[in-house]
Amino acid sequence: MGFVFINPVTQAPYSMRQPSMKLMLKRLCEKAGVAPFGFHAIRHYFAVCLVKTHKADITDIQQLLGHQRPTTTDIYLRSVAPNLDRLAGVIEGAVQSVANHGNEA
Repeated sequence: MGFVFINPVTQAPYSMRQPSMKLMLKRLCEKAGVAPFGFHAIRHYFAVCLVKTHKADITDIQQLLGHQRPTTTDIYLRSVAPNLDRLAGVIEGAVQSVANHGNEA
């Protein structure tokens, strides 16, 4: 499985724990006019979307997320499910705003 963010100079993956990555996501949220969220929220969102669209079962998601037990994945999915629509709107708004901003040049 590949990484989402790759350093264009070194071709090495960025760690989500790097302060610069957290700052980048915070600035993207500000630019998009949405409440800040972290990379972990995107991970939760991705997992719940897979379940809701029937694209993967809990065992598949467990493997994708690297959880040792399916019960961990189940807890993970239930914790975010009530906020899924709000989280989806936040993420989609951020992506759309950044995409639109890039087209204004």
